[in-house]
Amino acid sequence: MVCPADCTRKRSLAAVNKNYCRWTTKEGACIAIVVVCDWIYYFTIKFNEDRSSAASSLEKMKTDGTGQTTVFQNPDQNSYIGGFSLGGDGWIYYTTYPCLSRDVVATLHRVKLDGTDTMILADNCYYNSYFVDNGWLYGIFTDRNEVALSVKNLYRMNPDGTGKVLIVQDADSFNIADGWCYYTSSTS
Repeated sequence: MVCPADCTRKRSLAAVNKNYCRWTTKEGACIAIVVVCDWIYYFTIKFNEDRSSAASSLEKMKTDGTGQTTVFQNPDQNSYIGGFSLGGDGWIYYTTYPCLSRDVVATLHRVKLDGTDTMILADNCYYNSYFVDNGWLYGIFTDRNEVALSVKNLYRMNPDGTGKVLIVQDADSFNIADGWCYYTSSTS
């Protein structure tokens, strides 16, 4: 079954089942969605009129639409949450971008699933290029001083941001599967 057209027009969070569609509307746009067991996690964002500030938060609700709560509210109104990932280790990893910027370099953070213990891991994460696998955090990071962000390197680190080790230079995108790191490069 397909969701009604007004479901997406309102930028709603929608869950589709073979037999029916259910949705909840929330002020702001739903940026990303992750389903874990019977919980749906998602970020919302609402910019002010001139996009100079934003309110963004991590929300969760049961897959049946009940129990909708705010897990974490981004405290910085001058930035917005651009993406997130549940690490499988009890942490949510997410990126923030400055408002009024077309910058593809983000600040990478983590916060516990209950919304506590927020910390910044890196301030030079390229786009939403990070991945948690087998106890490691992988990410593409760049030097903000590089012209046109020409140098993007893939690193592996501990989930708390320590122990950063270079894996490969000049990586555009990557994924981790079965103990292997697959990446693309514009120069290779």
